[in-house]
Amino acid sequence: MTTGAHGNRPTKNQRREDARAQAKANRESQVKKEKRRRVFIQVGVIVGILAVVAVIGGVIVSNIPQAGPRPANMASDGIVLTAELDAKGNPTGNIVAVTNAALAPGAAPIATTPVAGKLNIVEYQDYQCPVCKNFDANDSEVIINRVKSGAATYEIHPIAFLNNQSQGTMYSTRSANAAACVANYEPNSFLGFNQILYTNQPEEGSTGLSDEQLISYADQATGTPNGSIADCITKQTFKGWVSEATKRVMDATTLPNSDVKFTGTPEVIVNGAYYDTSKRPGAFANGSFVPADFEAFLLEQAGKMVVPTAAPTPTPTPSKK
Repeated sequence: MTTGAHGNRPTKNQRREDARAQAKANRESQVKKEKRRRVFIQVGVIVGILAVVAVIGGVIVSNIPQAGPRPANMASDGIVLTAELDAKGNPTGNIVAVTNAALAPGAAPIATTPVAGKLNIVEYQDYQCPVCKNFDANDSEVIINRVKSGAATYEIHPIAFLNNQSQGTMYSTRSANAAACVANYEPNSFLGFNQILYTNQPEEGSTGLSDEQLISYADQATGTPNGSIADCITKQTFKGWVSEATKRVMDATTLPNSDVKFTGTPEVIVNGAYYDTSKRPGAFANGSFVPADFEAFLLEQAGKMVVPTAAPTPTPTPSKK
């Protein structure tokens, strides 16, 4: 018996088994693909989470004050200005900075020891702060006259309290860094630079002055271009210190040599006493500080000082002949 042309054709049962085997292979292949897909999704989710964690961690780290170079002549986190004295110890009418070496990165600031018999006027300020400009415009002359006469010292602490008011340019930090650059390289020009920044203060909420403008004003204050100051401003050499100093002020239970807690800028403290304008009806007139009121406050604090007296000269004992 011959099978003919169709003798090798699979039987119905064989075709059924082949179909089942193929279906099983397809199912197994699909299961493997699904497993791989799930693994890829899980890996992708993990990578995504790690990326988010890295970004969040980077933001957190970037907002933590990092120890960096400290400016010279600002051991207290502020610069102390005093009267220049001649060879006989008399005021010359000029103001100079008290100089000191830069502290090591991360070192705690050294609070200023007030000079006996002198008013110690301390101001915490932000160059973006319009009220600080107002205080400088109206009451700085009162302070300067006292300092020139040798009756007071003036300690200025630049901080970055209003960075969120400069459209992301961090003007408070950049201007405080620029002030620290001047303090470090040309300390006797600090007061002039301080006043120039207030005279040319940008509007709160603007982008602030550019680095080029800050350098130009530093040159104006020092009288001649100083490459070290320009480089310091451009590189923001003391940015870390500005952040640290600001955090110290805002976190402090009380500010140095006083029982005053920081509430905003300007914060003015004289011999440990806070110039609280909210409790002085005569402090403002037409929205401006009143020099006469601040002068009265200084007199009040001067009246509380224990003025050192010279030791009495002992009376010679007559010699016996």
